[in-house]
Parts: sequence; structure tokens; C-alpha cells
Amino acid sequence: MIAWAGFSQTSVQYHRQKREHGISKYTLAKMLNFAWNAALSFSILPIRVISICGLLVAAFGFSYGLFSILRHLIYQDTVPGWTTIIVLLGIIGGMILIGLGVIGEYVGRIYEEIKHRPLYIVQECVNTEIVQYGIRRKQMGFLRRGLS
Repeated sequence: MIAWAGFSQTSVQYHRQKREHGISKYTLAKMLNFAWNAALSFSILPIRVISICGLLVAAFGFSYGLFSILRHLIYQDTVPGWTTIIVLLGIIGGMILIGLGVIGEYVGRIYEEIKHRPLYIVQECVNTEIVQYGIRRKQMGFLRRGLS
């Protein structure tokens, strides 16, 4: 959130001391849950990965279908029913994943919108009147674009 707001950042080097008593109560499951929440809370990348997987599966279905048609025309050694099942599973499975990706994109955009993060963060106002609590005040300053 600090990086999103555009504030200055720096790193602080330190040497972590060894734990003197007991063990951490933060289990591996809790750490994995924390990482999972971090990955899903600030990114719609997993949704896009699903869409890309859908495209790959559908492309596999189409290409295997073309390969099977050519093989049947040239060698005539295809197993009846096998090609149809594999091609249809690939195409339909890919289309389902693409559909889920599209719906996920909509949900991701709605999620970004409902967080109510402003497009800009006002550091100072310059030559404007601000009405706050019914009182008009004149302030000086400038606008800074927020990072999103």
C-alpha cells in the first residue's frame, strides 16, 4: 500500500537475532495462507493465467483435430471414437476455461473498482477553496498522481 500511494521508500539492513525461547506459532499453513492471500489480493494475474491455459487447451484441441483428420486421410489408421472424444474434450474444456477467464476479468475489474482507491492523492492544494466541515479555506500546494 505504501508503494501504491507513491511515498518514498528505503531499505533497512539488520541482523536478525536467533530466537531465544520456544518456536514460532506461525505455522507453515498460516504462512501459505498469507502468501495465497497476498497473491490474490493485489493481482488479477491468476485469472489471466486461467484464460491463457484455456487458449492453450483449445488450441491443442483444434490442432489435434487437424492432425487427426490429416492422419486419417493419409494413413487411415485412426481409432474410431478416440479422436472425437479427445478433440471435443480439448475444445470444450478450453472454451470453458476461456469463459471462466472472461468472467474472472469482469470480477477482477469490479473488485478493483469497489476498493475505492482514488486515482490521485492530494498532497497539497494550490489556490483553491476547500470546504471542510462547512468552513471555506484557501490552501496552497499541488496534486500528485497515485500509483495503481
